[in-house]
Amino acid sequence: GSLGVFLESIAKGTIPRGSYLIVEDLDRLSREHPIDSIGLVRQIMNAGVTIVVLKNGEEYSEEIMRADRSGMKMLGLVFELGRASGESARKSDLGIQNWQEKRKKAAKDGIIM
Repeated sequence: GSLGVFLESIAKGTIPRGSYLIVEDLDRLSREHPIDSIGLVRQIMNAGVTIVVLKNGEEYSEEIMRADRSGMKMLGLVFELGRASGESARKSDLGIQNWQEKRKKAAKDGIIM
């Protein structure tokens, strides 16, 4: 998708340092486990790109993260990546349960044998 094209452009160097990646929410960037998502975020920041999150107005760049000596910015980032991953897993579980219930009902109604 579009993120893959963006990452490929970063790798080729066609996206200049100082560029911005604007996302509605971090869950639009990745819904993977935070340990995997942080690698993606790091790849983007290493290329000199600042990630801007519209939902909360947060900005993440290598410079911003290094300037935060308290580590609170990093903790907030990891927390948000964890929330995105958890929300995705919750929605997946709900979808599976919904389909299981529909199948049981269909079987009960004689629609599925």
